[in-house]
Amino acid sequence: MVFDTTIADPLARVQAFWDLIKQDTSVRTPPTRPYPTPARIHTYIPHSPPNHTPPTKLQPHKPTQTFDTQVYPHLHPISATASTPTTPSTTTFTLNLHPSLANRMNNLHGGAAALIFDLCTSVALAPIASGSVNADPSPSSSTSNGTARTDSQQAEAARTTPAAPFWLFPGVSRTLDVVYHRPAHAGWECRVVCTVVSVGRRLAHIRGEIRRWLPEEGRMGEVLCTCEHGKVGIVAQKL
Repeated sequence: MVFDTTIADPLARVQAFWDLIKQDTSVRTPPTRPYPTPARIHTYIPHSPPNHTPPTKLQPHKPTQTFDTQVYPHLHPISATASTPTTPSTTTFTLNLHPSLANRMNNLHGGAAALIFDLCTSVALAPIASGSVNADPSPSSSTSNGTARTDSQQAEAARTTPAAPFWLFPGVSRTLDVVYHRPAHAGWECRVVCTVVSVGRRLAHIRGEIRRWLPEEGRMGEVLCTCEHGKVGIVAQKL
């Protein structure tokens, strides 16, 4: 899965990738792997029947939902901007704090907050992605018959050759630091604001905030949680 750089609008690009990952994780089926079990393990099981035989393989899994699918119904991208020389790229999600995301005190669970930050700050890289997976990493300065290209031929090749891929895939997490400032109560509506602080060829740094939304005033309220997410880029062709 890669960001669709043919979509120029930042929000539309974020939404397209968001829809893609939701569709993918809802039908993923874990593979069946051999699971050797020592024959003596039944001696440690109380009241095991005399003819008990430990399984040697896991039973095939049925299509199942992954850990992050429980978050998707409560998260929706609502705005996204591309970076400019003076402003960073920012993506905002609306978040409904459903009781399924809460702990026993009816507040947003710390693990759920980390998962939300991981998802949102990763997808926030979509507006800065560019290039194509079909780009030639080392374009030749010669024509097919071995002769050097003229200036006009090189200009035409540069115009028609796909640009080198740049963060076409959200990469993998290197660090994810979350700070919990205030309890976020179940039932609240919030905003998740993600800002791409810096991005290079291999490393990216994204900052995230979960803030309460005040519908009566039409603005964001206090900061509930913050995060700093460090990512490492991956070449899409190698996935």
